[in-house]
Amino acid sequence: MEKYRVTYMSGGGTEYKDGVWKVKQTPKTITAEKIEEDGVGIYSMHEVGFKTRIGKGTGNPIKYEEENGFTVYFWQAGTPYIFEKIS
Repeated sequence: MEKYRVTYMSGGGTEYKDGVWKVKQTPKTITAEKIEEDGVGIYSMHEVGFKTRIGKGTGNPIKYEEENGFTVYFWQAGTPYIFEKIS
């Protein structure tokens, strides 16, 4: 499992931190779980322990994949969640 720092963007373009997540990738899915807060308080979108599985097939919410991270639209539109790998 790898660790990622997650941020998300509001509709107005403001960036907020959403903590540290552990991520496990397979050829077909990404499983992500929030494991710690980032000291943000009320702007944190998910509780520690929130877990989700994201499919990598047709119509998937993963829009950009890079060497050090990826961007996910959990609801396939709207708020982008940016996962940046922690070295």
